[in-house]
Amino acid sequence: MPKPATQTQTTEVIAQDENDRRQRRRFTREDKLRIVAEAERSTEHGAIAALLRREGLYASQLATWREQMRAHGKAGLESKTPGPKTGRSAQS
Repeated sequence: MPKPATQTQTTEVIAQDENDRRQRRRFTREDKLRIVAEAERSTEHGAIAALLRREGLYASQLATWREQMRAHGKAGLESKTPGPKTGRSAQS
C-alpha cells in the first residue's frame, strides 16, 4: 500500500538565479603577484603544493603566471579581454 502524499515536503529542485550558471574565477593582478611571490619564497618540501591547494589552483596556472611574469613583467599578469585575436582576417 503506498504512502499518502504529503503537502509539506516537495521533491522538486528549483534552481536559484545566482546558481543558474557556474562563473569562471577571476584573479586580479595583485592576487596573481601575491601567489607568484609566495611560490618563489617557498623553500621547504611540499610548500608550493600546499599553496596551490589553499588557493584552489592547478600547477599549470602557476606555471603560466610565472612565464607571463618572465616575459612581460607585472604587466603580463593583467587580465586579457576574451574574444578573437586582433589582426586576423575573417578569411583565415
